Amino acid sequence: MSGTPTNANAGLWSITLFASDGSAQINQQFTIDVAAVNHAPEFVVPAAASAAGGALFSLPLAASDIDGDGLVISAAGLPTWLTLTSQGSGSATLSGTPTNLNVGNYYIELGASDGVATTTGILTLTVARGANHAPILQQKLVTWYAHPLSTWAGDFAVTDADGDAITFSAIGLPGWLKLADHGDGTASIGGQTPDVIGDFSFTVLASDGQGGQASYSTTITLAPVPDGVSGDTLYVWGTNSNDQIALYPYDRGSGIRVSKNGVITNYRAAAVKKICVYAFDGNDSISITTGLIPTYLLGGMGDDALSGGEGADIITGGGGRDLIFGNGGADRLNGSGGSDKIYGYAGSDRLFGGDGNDTLDGGYGIDWLRGEAGNDVLLSRDKTRDVLIGGEAGDGFTDYAQIDSAWDELHEIESLLD
Repeated sequence: MSGTPTNANAGLWSITLFASDGSAQINQQFTIDVAAVNHAPEFVVPAAASAAGGALFSLPLAASDIDGDGLVISAAGLPTWLTLTSQGSGSATLSGTPTNLNVGNYYIELGASDGVATTTGILTLTVARGANHAPILQQKLVTWYAHPLSTWAGDFAVTDADGDAITFSAIGLPGWLKLADHGDGTASIGGQTPDVIGDFSFTVLASDGQGGQASYSTTITLAPVPDGVSGDTLYVWGTNSNDQIALYPYDRGSGIRVSKNGVITNYRAAAVKKICVYAFDGNDSISITTGLIPTYLLGGMGDDALSGGEGADIITGGGGRDLIFGNGGADRLNGSGGSDKIYGYAGSDRLFGGDGNDTLDGGYGIDWLRGEAGNDVLLSRDKTRDVLIGGEAGDGFTDYAQIDSAWDELHEIESLLD
Protein backbone atom coordinates (compact mmCIF):
# COMPACT_ATOMS: atom_id res chain seq x y z
CA MET A 1 0.00 0.00 0.00
CA SER A 2 1.55 3.37 -1.04
CA GLY A 3 0.54 6.89 -2.04
CA THR A 4 1.45 10.57 -1.78
CA PRO A 5 -0.91 12.72 0.25
CA THR A 6 -1.25 16.46 -0.09
CA ASN A 7 -1.94 19.05 2.55
CA ALA A 8 -5.57 18.63 1.61
CA ASN A 9 -5.30 15.06 3.03
CA ALA A 10 -3.93 16.17 6.37
CA GLY A 11 -5.53 14.44 9.38
CA LEU A 12 -6.10 10.94 10.85
CA TRP A 13 -7.11 8.20 8.50
CA SER A 14 -8.45 4.86 9.96
CA ILE A 15 -7.72 1.93 7.72
CA THR A 16 -8.92 -1.71 8.01
CA LEU A 17 -7.06 -4.47 6.22
CA PHE A 18 -8.75 -7.77 5.38
CA ALA A 19 -7.11 -11.16 4.58
CA SER A 20 -9.14 -14.17 3.32
CA ASP A 21 -8.30 -17.75 2.16
CA GLY A 22 -11.72 -18.19 0.68
CA SER A 23 -13.05 -19.96 3.73
CA ALA A 24 -12.05 -17.74 6.58
CA GLN A 25 -11.27 -14.03 6.90
CA ILE A 26 -9.31 -11.87 9.32
CA ASN A 27 -8.84 -8.08 9.56
CA GLN A 28 -6.51 -5.55 11.12
CA GLN A 29 -7.14 -1.88 11.80
CA PHE A 30 -4.58 0.95 12.01
CA THR A 31 -4.50 4.72 11.76
CA ILE A 32 -2.40 6.88 9.40
CA ASP A 33 -1.69 10.41 10.62
CA VAL A 34 -1.07 12.68 7.60
CA ALA A 35 0.71 15.86 8.75
CA ALA A 36 0.43 19.08 6.71
CA VAL A 37 3.71 20.43 5.26
CA ASN A 38 3.80 24.15 4.24
CA HIS A 39 5.03 25.13 0.79
CA ALA A 40 6.39 28.63 0.12
CA PRO A 41 4.35 30.71 -2.32
CA GLU A 42 5.32 30.75 -5.95
CA PHE A 43 6.12 34.36 -6.87
CA VAL A 44 8.13 35.39 -9.90
CA VAL A 45 9.35 39.02 -9.62
CA PRO A 46 10.34 40.73 -12.89
CA ALA A 47 14.02 41.60 -12.88
CA ALA A 48 13.51 45.02 -14.47
CA ALA A 49 10.85 47.50 -15.53
CA SER A 50 10.91 51.01 -17.00
CA ALA A 51 8.90 54.18 -16.61
CA ALA A 52 9.03 57.71 -18.06
CA GLY A 53 8.57 61.07 -16.38
CA GLY A 54 5.04 62.35 -16.78
CA ALA A 55 3.61 58.96 -17.87
CA LEU A 56 1.53 56.54 -15.79
CA PHE A 57 3.45 53.40 -14.78
CA SER A 58 1.51 50.20 -13.92
CA LEU A 59 2.86 46.70 -13.20
CA PRO A 60 0.51 43.81 -12.27
CA LEU A 61 1.86 41.22 -9.79
CA ALA A 62 0.56 37.70 -9.11
CA ALA A 63 1.57 34.87 -6.74
CA SER A 64 0.19 31.37 -6.17
CA ASP A 65 0.33 28.74 -3.40
CA ILE A 66 -0.06 25.03 -3.97
CA ASP A 67 -1.32 24.74 -0.43
CA GLY A 68 -4.19 27.07 -1.22
CA ASP A 69 -3.15 29.46 1.52
CA GLY A 70 -4.22 33.10 1.38
CA LEU A 71 -1.37 35.30 0.17
CA VAL A 72 -0.29 38.86 0.93
CA ILE A 73 1.98 40.76 -1.46
CA SER A 74 4.23 43.45 0.05
CA ALA A 75 6.85 45.94 -1.17
CA ALA A 76 9.81 47.67 0.45
CA GLY A 77 11.76 50.65 -0.90
CA LEU A 78 8.88 52.26 -2.77
CA PRO A 79 9.47 55.89 -3.88
CA THR A 80 6.81 58.36 -2.79
CA TRP A 81 5.23 58.50 -6.23
CA LEU A 82 4.70 54.71 -6.45
CA THR A 83 1.88 52.78 -4.71
CA LEU A 84 1.22 49.04 -4.20
CA THR A 85 -2.48 48.17 -4.37
CA SER A 86 -3.69 44.68 -3.42
CA GLN A 87 -6.57 43.06 -5.28
CA GLY A 88 -6.60 39.99 -2.98
CA SER A 89 -6.21 36.35 -4.03
CA GLY A 90 -2.45 36.82 -4.45
CA SER A 91 -2.79 39.75 -6.90
CA ALA A 92 -1.55 43.34 -6.62
CA THR A 93 -0.55 46.28 -8.81
CA LEU A 94 2.37 48.70 -8.62
CA SER A 95 1.32 52.05 -10.11
CA GLY A 96 2.17 55.73 -10.09
CA THR A 97 3.25 58.65 -12.24
CA PRO A 98 6.84 59.86 -11.84
CA THR A 99 8.01 63.32 -12.87
CA ASN A 100 11.27 64.26 -14.50
CA LEU A 101 12.48 65.02 -10.99
CA ASN A 102 12.30 61.25 -10.31
CA VAL A 103 14.67 60.15 -13.08
CA GLY A 104 16.96 57.32 -11.94
CA ASN A 105 17.01 53.71 -10.77
CA TYR A 106 14.91 52.32 -7.92
CA TYR A 107 15.50 48.94 -6.29
CA ILE A 108 12.25 47.56 -4.87
CA GLU A 109 11.93 44.38 -2.83
CA LEU A 110 8.67 42.54 -3.52
CA GLY A 111 7.41 39.63 -1.44
CA ALA A 112 4.52 37.16 -1.32
CA SER A 113 3.70 35.56 2.06
CA ASP A 114 1.31 32.81 3.11
CA GLY A 115 1.75 33.75 6.73
CA VAL A 116 4.50 31.21 7.28
CA ALA A 117 6.88 31.46 4.36
CA THR A 118 7.73 34.42 2.14
CA THR A 119 9.09 34.42 -1.39
CA THR A 120 10.90 37.62 -2.38
CA GLY A 121 12.58 39.20 -5.39
CA ILE A 122 14.20 42.50 -6.39
CA LEU A 123 12.67 44.68 -9.09
CA THR A 124 14.94 47.27 -10.73
CA LEU A 125 12.72 50.11 -11.89
CA THR A 126 14.34 52.66 -14.21
CA VAL A 127 12.68 56.06 -14.68
CA ALA A 128 13.77 57.89 -17.82
CA ARG A 129 13.24 61.58 -18.58
CA GLY A 130 9.92 62.26 -20.21
CA ALA A 131 8.62 65.26 -22.13
CA ASN A 132 10.24 68.56 -21.15
CA HIS A 133 8.23 71.19 -19.28
CA ALA A 134 9.06 74.79 -20.00
CA PRO A 135 9.98 76.93 -16.97
CA ILE A 136 7.38 79.31 -15.60
CA LEU A 137 8.36 82.87 -14.70
CA GLN A 138 6.56 84.18 -11.69
CA GLN A 139 4.87 87.22 -13.12
CA LYS A 140 5.43 90.67 -11.75
CA LEU A 141 3.69 93.92 -12.62
CA VAL A 142 3.51 94.65 -16.32
CA THR A 143 4.61 98.23 -15.60
CA TRP A 144 7.00 99.31 -12.88
CA TYR A 145 7.31 102.87 -11.65
CA ALA A 146 10.46 104.61 -10.48
CA HIS A 147 11.80 108.09 -10.06
CA PRO A 148 14.66 109.61 -12.03
CA LEU A 149 18.01 109.73 -10.25
CA SER A 150 17.06 106.99 -7.84
CA THR A 151 17.80 103.29 -7.50
CA TRP A 152 15.53 100.70 -9.10
CA ALA A 153 15.66 96.93 -8.61
CA GLY A 154 13.38 94.07 -9.62
CA ASP A 155 13.51 90.39 -8.63
CA PHE A 156 12.53 87.47 -10.84
CA ALA A 157 11.98 83.80 -9.96
CA VAL A 158 11.28 80.67 -11.99
CA THR A 159 9.58 77.37 -11.21
CA ASP A 160 10.55 74.36 -13.33
CA ALA A 161 8.65 71.10 -12.99
CA ASP A 162 11.69 69.16 -14.23
CA GLY A 163 14.17 70.74 -11.83
CA ASP A 164 16.37 71.92 -14.70
CA ALA A 165 19.08 74.51 -14.20
CA ILE A 166 17.80 77.89 -15.37
CA THR A 167 19.74 80.53 -17.27
CA PHE A 168 18.46 84.11 -17.35
CA SER A 169 19.02 86.66 -20.09
CA ALA A 170 17.37 89.89 -21.23
CA ILE A 171 16.49 91.56 -24.52
CA GLY A 172 16.39 95.34 -24.86
CA LEU A 173 17.79 96.00 -21.39
CA PRO A 174 18.73 99.70 -21.15
CA GLY A 175 22.36 100.44 -20.38
CA TRP A 176 21.65 101.72 -16.88
CA LEU A 177 20.26 98.33 -15.82
CA LYS A 178 22.31 95.21 -15.10
CA LEU A 179 21.11 91.60 -14.95
CA ALA A 180 22.41 89.32 -12.17
CA ASP A 181 21.68 85.57 -12.56
CA HIS A 182 21.98 84.01 -9.09
CA GLY A 183 22.20 80.45 -10.44
CA ASP A 184 19.35 79.17 -8.27
CA GLY A 185 16.34 79.94 -10.44
CA THR A 186 16.26 83.57 -9.38
CA ALA A 187 17.65 86.74 -10.90
CA SER A 188 17.61 90.44 -10.22
CA ILE A 189 17.84 93.50 -12.42
CA GLY A 190 18.80 96.88 -11.03
CA GLY A 191 20.64 100.11 -11.51
CA GLN A 192 20.70 103.85 -11.04
CA THR A 193 17.87 105.49 -12.94
CA PRO A 194 18.91 108.26 -15.36
CA ASP A 195 17.85 111.89 -15.20
CA VAL A 196 15.08 111.53 -17.78
CA ILE A 197 11.36 111.00 -17.78
CA GLY A 198 9.93 108.23 -19.95
CA ASP A 199 9.39 104.51 -20.50
CA PHE A 200 12.00 101.75 -20.77
CA SER A 201 10.80 98.35 -22.02
CA PHE A 202 12.68 95.06 -22.00
CA THR A 203 12.09 91.30 -21.93
CA VAL A 204 13.46 88.80 -19.41
CA LEU A 205 14.10 85.26 -20.71
CA ALA A 206 14.50 82.09 -18.62
CA SER A 207 15.82 78.97 -20.41
CA ASP A 208 16.06 75.43 -19.03
CA GLY A 209 18.70 74.14 -21.44
CA GLN A 210 16.25 71.53 -22.79
CA GLY A 211 14.52 73.74 -25.31
CA GLY A 212 12.05 75.21 -22.85
CA GLN A 213 11.89 78.97 -22.33
CA ALA A 214 9.74 81.47 -20.50
CA SER A 215 9.62 85.18 -21.30
CA TYR A 216 8.32 88.20 -19.45
CA SER A 217 8.07 91.62 -21.03
CA THR A 218 7.82 94.66 -18.81
CA THR A 219 8.16 98.42 -18.82
CA ILE A 220 9.75 100.75 -16.30
CA THR A 221 8.17 104.17 -16.30
CA LEU A 222 10.35 106.93 -14.91
CA ALA A 223 8.16 109.69 -13.56
CA PRO A 224 8.94 112.45 -11.11
CA VAL A 225 7.52 112.45 -7.65
CA PRO A 226 5.21 115.38 -6.95
CA ASP A 227 6.87 118.58 -5.82
CA GLY A 228 6.91 118.95 -2.08
CA VAL A 229 8.70 118.23 1.17
CA SER A 230 9.67 114.65 1.92
CA GLY A 231 11.42 114.19 5.25
CA ASP A 232 13.56 117.30 5.53
CA THR A 233 14.07 117.77 1.77
CA LEU A 234 12.15 120.01 -0.61
CA TYR A 235 11.94 118.38 -4.06
CA VAL A 236 11.18 120.34 -7.21
CA TRP A 237 10.89 118.49 -10.53
CA GLY A 238 11.08 120.05 -13.95
CA THR A 239 9.94 118.67 -17.28
CA ASN A 240 11.54 117.62 -20.54
CA SER A 241 10.75 121.09 -21.92
CA ASN A 242 12.30 124.50 -21.19
CA ASP A 243 11.74 125.21 -17.49
CA GLN A 244 11.80 128.48 -15.58
CA ILE A 245 12.28 127.65 -11.90
CA ALA A 246 13.08 130.01 -9.03
CA LEU A 247 13.19 129.40 -5.29
CA TYR A 248 13.27 132.37 -2.91
CA PRO A 249 12.17 133.30 0.61
CA TYR A 250 8.87 134.98 1.40
CA ASP A 251 6.95 136.12 4.47
CA ARG A 252 10.11 137.45 6.11
CA GLY A 253 11.95 134.18 5.62
CA SER A 254 9.39 131.92 7.28
CA GLY A 255 8.53 130.32 3.96
CA ILE A 256 10.07 129.22 0.66
CA ARG A 257 8.30 130.21 -2.51
CA VAL A 258 8.71 128.05 -5.63
CA SER A 259 7.93 129.57 -9.00
CA LYS A 260 7.87 126.85 -11.65
CA ASN A 261 6.86 127.79 -15.16
CA GLY A 262 4.55 130.49 -13.84
CA VAL A 263 2.96 128.41 -11.05
CA ILE A 264 3.58 129.58 -7.46
CA THR A 265 3.73 127.16 -4.51
CA ASN A 266 4.66 128.05 -0.93
CA TYR A 267 6.32 125.83 1.69
CA ARG A 268 7.22 126.30 5.36
CA ALA A 269 10.92 127.02 5.60
CA ALA A 270 11.31 125.44 9.07
CA ALA A 271 10.63 121.97 7.63
CA VAL A 272 13.29 122.26 4.89
CA LYS A 273 16.92 121.37 5.54
CA LYS A 274 17.90 120.48 1.96
CA ILE A 275 16.68 121.38 -1.54
CA CYS A 276 16.80 119.14 -4.63
CA VAL A 277 15.86 120.52 -8.05
CA TYR A 278 15.85 118.26 -11.14
CA ALA A 279 15.25 120.07 -14.43
CA PHE A 280 15.71 117.22 -16.97
CA ASP A 281 15.83 118.00 -20.70
CA GLY A 282 15.30 121.41 -22.24
CA ASN A 283 17.00 124.78 -21.94
CA ASP A 284 16.34 125.53 -18.30
CA SER A 285 16.79 128.57 -16.10
CA ILE A 286 17.01 127.78 -12.38
CA SER A 287 17.75 130.26 -9.63
CA ILE A 288 18.11 129.47 -5.91
CA THR A 289 18.14 132.38 -3.42
CA THR A 290 17.05 130.58 -0.28
CA GLY A 291 20.04 131.50 1.85
CA LEU A 292 22.21 128.84 3.48
CA ILE A 293 20.06 125.80 2.74
CA PRO A 294 22.26 123.27 0.86
CA THR A 295 20.98 122.60 -2.64
CA TYR A 296 21.40 119.78 -5.18
CA LEU A 297 20.66 121.13 -8.64
CA LEU A 298 20.67 119.18 -11.91
CA GLY A 299 20.12 120.85 -15.25
CA GLY A 300 19.93 117.76 -17.46
CA MET A 301 20.27 117.93 -21.23
CA GLY A 302 20.03 121.31 -22.91
CA ASP A 303 21.70 124.70 -22.51
CA ASP A 304 20.97 125.60 -18.90
CA ALA A 305 21.53 128.59 -16.64
CA LEU A 306 21.90 127.37 -13.07
CA SER A 307 22.46 129.54 -10.02
CA GLY A 308 22.92 128.24 -6.47
CA GLY A 309 22.32 129.87 -3.12
CA GLU A 310 24.58 130.86 -0.25
CA GLY A 311 24.90 127.32 1.16
CA ALA A 312 27.16 124.42 0.17
CA ASP A 313 25.58 123.47 -3.14
CA ILE A 314 26.12 120.67 -5.66
CA ILE A 315 25.25 121.83 -9.17
CA THR A 316 25.55 119.71 -12.32
CA GLY A 317 24.88 121.07 -15.75
CA GLY A 318 24.49 117.81 -17.68
CA GLY A 319 24.66 117.96 -21.47
CA GLY A 320 24.66 121.22 -23.40
CA ARG A 321 26.39 124.58 -23.07
CA ASP A 322 25.65 125.48 -19.47
CA LEU A 323 26.16 128.60 -17.40
CA ILE A 324 26.69 127.73 -13.72
CA PHE A 325 27.01 130.05 -10.72
CA GLY A 326 27.89 128.70 -7.29
CA ASN A 327 27.47 132.04 -5.45
CA GLY A 328 28.18 131.74 -1.70
CA GLY A 329 29.25 128.62 0.20
CA ALA A 330 31.70 125.82 -0.50
CA ASP A 331 30.16 124.51 -3.71
CA ARG A 332 30.83 121.57 -6.03
CA LEU A 333 30.09 122.65 -9.60
CA ASN A 334 30.12 120.14 -12.47
CA GLY A 335 29.85 121.10 -16.09
CA SER A 336 29.57 117.49 -17.29
CA GLY A 337 29.01 117.35 -21.08
CA GLY A 338 29.25 120.36 -23.36
CA SER A 339 31.32 123.54 -23.33
CA ASP A 340 30.38 125.25 -20.09
CA LYS A 341 31.10 128.43 -18.16
CA ILE A 342 31.38 127.84 -14.43
CA TYR A 343 31.78 130.52 -11.76
CA GLY A 344 32.35 129.70 -8.13
CA TYR A 345 32.12 133.27 -6.73
CA ALA A 346 32.38 133.35 -2.92
CA GLY A 347 33.48 130.34 -0.87
CA SER A 348 36.06 127.61 -1.31
CA ASP A 349 34.68 125.81 -4.31
CA ARG A 350 35.50 122.72 -6.39
CA LEU A 351 34.89 123.17 -10.11
CA PHE A 352 34.93 120.37 -12.72
CA GLY A 353 34.63 121.16 -16.41
CA GLY A 354 33.86 117.70 -17.75
CA ASP A 355 33.80 117.21 -21.51
CA GLY A 356 33.99 120.18 -23.83
CA ASN A 357 35.94 123.44 -23.92
CA ASP A 358 35.12 124.95 -20.55
CA THR A 359 35.83 128.17 -18.68
CA LEU A 360 36.27 127.79 -14.93
CA ASP A 361 36.52 130.79 -12.59
CA GLY A 362 36.89 129.99 -8.91
CA GLY A 363 36.08 133.47 -7.67
CA TYR A 364 36.83 134.37 -4.04
CA GLY A 365 38.13 131.67 -1.73
CA ILE A 366 40.62 128.84 -1.87
CA ASP A 367 39.33 126.98 -4.89
CA TRP A 368 40.13 123.73 -6.70
CA LEU A 369 39.61 123.82 -10.48
CA ARG A 370 39.89 120.85 -12.83
CA GLY A 371 39.32 121.26 -16.55
CA GLU A 372 39.15 117.55 -17.42
CA ALA A 373 38.59 116.78 -21.14
CA GLY A 374 38.71 119.58 -23.72
CA ASN A 375 40.66 122.79 -24.24
CA ASP A 376 39.83 124.60 -21.01
CA VAL A 377 40.50 128.00 -19.49
CA LEU A 378 41.07 128.08 -15.71
CA LEU A 379 41.01 131.43 -13.94
CA SER A 380 42.36 132.34 -10.51
CA ARG A 381 41.90 136.08 -9.99
CA ASP A 382 41.22 136.59 -6.27
CA LYS A 383 44.85 136.79 -5.03
CA THR A 384 44.39 133.68 -2.84
CA ARG A 385 45.86 130.23 -3.18
CA ASP A 386 44.00 128.11 -5.76
CA VAL A 387 44.77 124.72 -7.32
CA LEU A 388 44.38 124.57 -11.10
CA ILE A 389 44.51 121.22 -12.93
CA GLY A 390 44.13 121.18 -16.68
CA GLY A 391 43.34 117.53 -17.29
CA GLU A 392 45.13 114.24 -17.72
CA ALA A 393 48.77 114.28 -18.76
CA GLY A 394 49.18 113.67 -22.48
CA ASP A 395 45.46 113.89 -23.19
CA GLY A 396 46.08 115.92 -26.37
CA PHE A 397 44.22 119.01 -25.15
CA THR A 398 45.62 122.47 -24.51
CA ASP A 399 44.62 123.98 -21.19
CA TYR A 400 45.10 127.64 -20.28
CA ALA A 401 45.40 129.31 -16.91
CA GLN A 402 45.41 132.84 -15.59
CA ILE A 403 46.76 133.37 -12.08
CA ASP A 404 47.38 136.40 -9.86
CA SER A 405 49.17 134.87 -6.87
CA ALA A 406 52.48 133.15 -6.31
CA TRP A 407 50.59 130.75 -4.08
CA ASP A 408 48.56 129.30 -6.94
CA GLU A 409 49.36 125.66 -7.77
CA LEU A 410 49.32 124.51 -11.42
CA HIS A 411 49.13 121.00 -12.86
CA GLU A 412 48.95 119.91 -16.50
CA ILE A 413 48.60 123.49 -17.72
CA GLU A 414 50.01 123.97 -21.20
CA SER A 415 49.82 127.76 -21.45
CA LEU A 416 49.55 130.80 -19.16
CA LEU A 417 47.38 133.78 -20.02
CA ASP A 418 48.37 137.34 -19.25
